[in-house]
Amino acid sequence: MRSYILPYMTVDGVPTFRDSDLMNMFDKVERDGTVDAIFFDGSVKTREGFAAMMKRPGVQFYGVYVEDSAAPVGFIWLDMFMQKTARGHFCAFSEYWGDAYKIGHEVLVRLLTMKDREGNYVLDAAYGFAPEDNEMAMIAAKAAGSKVGGTIPNAIYCESDGKSHPGVILYYTRDEIPEEELI
Repeated sequence: MRSYILPYMTVDGVPTFRDSDLMNMFDKVERDGTVDAIFFDGSVKTREGFAAMMKRPGVQFYGVYVEDSAAPVGFIWLDMFMQKTARGHFCAFSEYWGDAYKIGHEVLVRLLTMKDREGNYVLDAAYGFAPEDNEMAMIAAKAAGSKVGGTIPNAIYCESDGKSHPGVILYYTRDEIPEEELI
């Protein structure tokens, strides 16, 4: 199963995703029961809020697809761009949780091998934070090839209990991509 990503952008005045497409993806996350795990800080609670966040300046949203699937199997969004680094947030829908590690790895490879019009890599590294006690996020990120950079006390605010928790920094660089996977 080979995955690919489709960016949210406007081509000749037409967006690659309608608001309803974005809202349907949030509905899927809601049905999967993972809204609080993904948006642990409480930043997104509604389908309209999700669509607005993914279209916000400074956010680059991608639908994630696999071969032979017309419907997205998940999504990733990048934010906090600084030089050639961005923070990434990945979500696979429940039907693909068994393949999430492979899909997540392929998505990271695609993001870190994208080039601009001049042929320069757009990103050299992607990073993310996960609550230290979110075992599934830690397992998935490591299985996708992410490395642990360390833990920062009180780095992650969780709205569910109104407290800040230790946050594990996970990162992936193009240097970690095996030669045969460079595209």
